[in-house]
Amino acid sequence: MKKKMEEEKEKAKKLAEEKKLKEDEEKKKKENEAKKRRDELLAKKKDEEGKKKDVKEEPPKKLDDSKKDDDEKRKKEHDEQKRMQEEEEKRKKSLEEKKLAEQKANEEAEAARKKALEEQKEVDTGVKKFVLEDERTKDVKEDLPTQFEKLEKTKLEEIPAKQPKEEETKTPETKKEPMSLMKKKMEEEKEKAKKLAEEKKLKEDEEKKKKEDEAKKRRDELLAKKKDEEGKKKDEEPPKKLDDSKKDDDEKRKKEREEAIRKRREAEEKTEADEAKAKMDELARKRKESAQKKIDDEQKRKQEEEEKRKKSLEEKKLAEQKANEEAEAARKKALDEKKDPFLTNDREERRKALEEMRLKREEAKQLKLGLIEKKKEEKPLSKEEEKKKKEMEEIRRKDLEEAEKKRKEAEKKKTPQREVGPDEVGKEKKEKRPSKDEEKEMEKFHQERESRLKKRKEEEENARKEQEELVRKMEAAKTKALAEEAAKKEEQEKRKKQMEEEEMVKKQKEEEEKKVADVKSAKEKAEAALKMQYEADDVDKMTMKRKTMKKQTFDKDELPDDQKARESLTADDQFVMAGALKVETRKAIGDEEEEWEFVEEEDEKPRELTPRKYEESKVEFDDVEEFLNKRRMQRLQLDEVQAFEELPRATRHRTMRKGFVSLPDSQLYASRGDTVVFECELFNESDTVDWQINGKSLNEFNDGRCSI
Repeated sequence: MKKKMEEEKEKAKKLAEEKKLKEDEEKKKKENEAKKRRDELLAKKKDEEGKKKDVKEEPPKKLDDSKKDDDEKRKKEHDEQKRMQEEEEKRKKSLEEKKLAEQKANEEAEAARKKALEEQKEVDTGVKKFVLEDERTKDVKEDLPTQFEKLEKTKLEEIPAKQPKEEETKTPETKKEPMSLMKKKMEEEKEKAKKLAEEKKLKEDEEKKKKEDEAKKRRDELLAKKKDEEGKKKDEEPPKKLDDSKKDDDEKRKKEREEAIRKRREAEEKTEADEAKAKMDELARKRKESAQKKIDDEQKRKQEEEEKRKKSLEEKKLAEQKANEEAEAARKKALDEKKDPFLTNDREERRKALEEMRLKREEAKQLKLGLIEKKKEEKPLSKEEEKKKKEMEEIRRKDLEEAEKKRKEAEKKKTPQREVGPDEVGKEKKEKRPSKDEEKEMEKFHQERESRLKKRKEEEENARKEQEELVRKMEAAKTKALAEEAAKKEEQEKRKKQMEEEEMVKKQKEEEEKKVADVKSAKEKAEAALKMQYEADDVDKMTMKRKTMKKQTFDKDELPDDQKARESLTADDQFVMAGALKVETRKAIGDEEEEWEFVEEEDEKPRELTPRKYEESKVEFDDVEEFLNKRRMQRLQLDEVQAFEELPRATRHRTMRKGFVSLPDSQLYASRGDTVVFECELFNESDTVDWQINGKSLNEFNDGRCSI
C-alpha cells in the first residue's frame, strides 16, 4: 500500500515538473522573439540616423527630430507595458494550472490512502480500530535493520517459546494489556497525524517561498534588461541637450507609471479576495437553501399524511354510518312486517319509564342544591347563639367608641384650638421667639422624621405589593387547579353518560333481538311441523333414528329472514349487524313424539352454513392506537428521515470514529421531583462530559445525591 502511495505521488510530481518545463520553454521562445524584434528596430534606427548625418538639415528640423524621438520613446514604453501585462496574465494562468494539477494529485493520493486504510481495518473486542500509516518516504538506510534491531527481534522470538505457561497462570487482573495497547496506538496515530500536518505546512511554505523568489528574480531581470536597453540607446544616440522641464516630466511619468502598476496589482488582489468570498457565500447560501428545502418538504409530507389520515377516518365513519343506517332500516322493515301489538306496547312503556327516570334524576340534583340553601336560610337560632351574637355586637360597639375617642384626642394634641385675642398674640410671639440654633435643630429633627416616615411608608408599600402579588399568584394557581378539576369532572361525567347511554342502547338492542328470535323460532317450528306432515307420505325417503341433532342445518330456501338479510348485505367484517340468532333443534312431527327426531341421510344432507363472525366497529381511536400508528409510519420511513419526538435523555454510546468518541447531549431539562440518571462510557482519557440540568451544572446543586 505504501509503495502505491509513493508511486502515485511520484507520478504527480513528474507531471508538475513536465508542465513547468513546457512553460519555461514557451517563455524562452517568447523572449527570443522579443529580442529579435528589438534588434531589428535598433538596426532600422541606426540606418535612419546614418542617413540623417549624411543629409545636412537646418536647425528648426532638429527640434522636429527631438519630438519624434520623444514620441517613439512613449510608444516603446506603452508597448513594454502591454507586454508586461500579457506576461503577468500568462504567469497567473500558469500558476492556476499548477495549483489545479497539485490539487488533483493530492486528491488522488488521498483517495488511494483512504482505500488502503479501509483495507487495513481491524476489529478487536467489538471496537473498530482505525490505523493510520506514515505517508512520508522512507530512506533506504531506514529500511535496512541494524545489528541492535536484529538482536532485539531474535530475543522477542525466543521469549514466547519459553514462557507460554506463565501467561496462562496469570490472574485476570494482570491481563490489562489490550486497553494499554489501544491507548498507545491511539497516541501514536495522533502523533503521526500531527507530523504529517506539520510536514504538509512546511512543504507549502517552501513552495510559496520558491514562487516568491522566482517572481522577484523575474522582476529583477526585467528591470536589468530595461536599464541595459536604456544605456545602449543613450550610447547609440547622440547626446541631446534636454531642458530641466523635460527631465521633470519624465520623472513624473515614471512615478505615475509605477503608481498605476501598484494600484493595478492591489485591485487584482482585491478582486481575487472578493471572488473567493463570493464563492464561499454562495456555497453557504446553497447549503442553507438545501437545508430549508428539506425542512419544508418534511413539513409538507407530514401535513399531507395528516390530511390523508383524517380523510380516511372521515370516509370510514361515513361508511360505517351508512352501513348502520341501512342495517337499522332493514331491521325496522323486518320488524314492521312482523309487528305484534304486545311488542309495540312494551316499547312505548319502556320509553316512558326511561324518560320518567331521567326527569326524576335531574329534579333530584336540582332539589339537593335548593334544599341545602333553604336549610341554611331557615335554620332558627338557639338562645345561646342569640346571646353570643348580642355580646359580640356590644363588644364591637365599644371598640368603635374607644377608637373614635382616641382619634379625637390625637387631633386635639396635634392642633390645639385656643381662643386668643389680638393683644395676646403679639405678647406670646415676643415671649416665645426661639433662637437660630433651636430652629436649625427643629428643622433637622423634622427632616429626619419625614425621611423616616417616607422610608417606613415605602417599606410598607413594598411589603403590601409583595403580599398582593403572592395572593394573586395563589389565587391564579387555585383558579387553575379548580378549572382543571372542573374540566376533569366534566369529562368524567360525559364519559359516564356516554357509557350509560351505550349500555342502555345495547340492552335495548339485545332485548329486541331476543324477542325477534323467539317469534321467529315459534314460526319456524310451526312451518317445520306443516312440512313434516306433508312429507310423511314419502316414507321410503325417510329413516327414523333415535338420535339428537347437534347442529341446525338449513337449505337456502329454508334460511331465516334475518340470515337472508345478512347475505344480501356486504360481507365487511367491520360493520356491526343485527344480533345473532339462537340455533335450536328442529323436532319431528309436532311436540307429541319428543323422543323421535327426523334426520336426513348423508346422501341428501345439505351443506352446513357456517355463520359469519362480525367484529365491532373501530370508529373511536384510543391514545394507544395513535401511538402504534405513529410507530408503523416511522418503520416505513427511512432512518435518515425519521423524526423521533422523545424526551432528551443520557444514553449509552459505543460508536467510535477515527479515534474520537461521539458524546451524548450534556444538557437536560427536568421538572421538580423528577429523577434523572446519567450513563455514559468514555473510551479516551481526554474525553470529558459536563452535565447540565436546566442550564445549571451539577456542582451548583447543593445535594449529595448529585454526583458525576
